[in-house]
Amino acid sequence: MKSIYNTKSRNIILDLMKKDPNHLFNANEIYECVCSDTDKISRSTVYRQLNKLEKEGLVKKYRLNGDDSSGFMLFSDSTLKRYYFRCEKCGKVIAYQDIQLDNLYEKLRKSHKFEIDTDNTLLNGVCGDCK
Repeated sequence: MKSIYNTKSRNIILDLMKKDPNHLFNANEIYECVCSDTDKISRSTVYRQLNKLEKEGLVKKYRLNGDDSSGFMLFSDSTLKRYYFRCEKCGKVIAYQDIQLDNLYEKLRKSHKFEIDTDNTLLNGVCGDCK
């Protein structure tokens, strides 16, 4: 088993993600946040660390826009599915977990025999900050 190096850049990225665990971060967003700090981290280091964190099972990678862009979120061991909402005005993506939504998806699955990929389902609307 490969050892996990507890580097400064790794910890900075994890700390940022822990501050908002239901936020879907993209690599550029993380880079912008950490490059404004006193400890400079290169863009390539952000990508490399995110890939390592995904392999370690600490973050999960999501593709929500049907293109090659990815978002990363802290891994949750909750049995509830995550649902994603994107603000049409500011572009913010948030994750939400709710047993009632899980029940609705299960009802749709049973009645229509259709599996919904919740990891790649994105609901669009307007967030509270932009209303």
